[in-house]
Amino acid sequence: MLTEKVIMNEQEFSDNHYQFFGVPMVCTPAFRDAFGEDYALVAFAAQQMIAEKYPDKNWDYLQTFSYKGISFWCIADADQKEHWKEEHITFLMPSDY
Repeated sequence: MLTEKVIMNEQEFSDNHYQFFGVPMVCTPAFRDAFGEDYALVAFAAQQMIAEKYPDKNWDYLQTFSYKGISFWCIADADQKEHWKEEHITFLMPSDY
């Protein structure tokens, strides 16, 4: 159980349609190190917030968050309208980019 709430920032663009669900989720080593044994819970909480905050599925490819004052990102490598090879979402630290 997470001890604090994950905070989601506003997305920069609201007319994109990237896919954050139904595709594999990966986390970088830096993301896992930053959140320790809670890394999967942080990622799942953030993913759920995307659906709740933007129910019209107008998702930008980059979503930004923080947990315990630590900023992190989620990037979609999948589009709702087109299928690409190796579609997935990645949870990462800004320093990974």
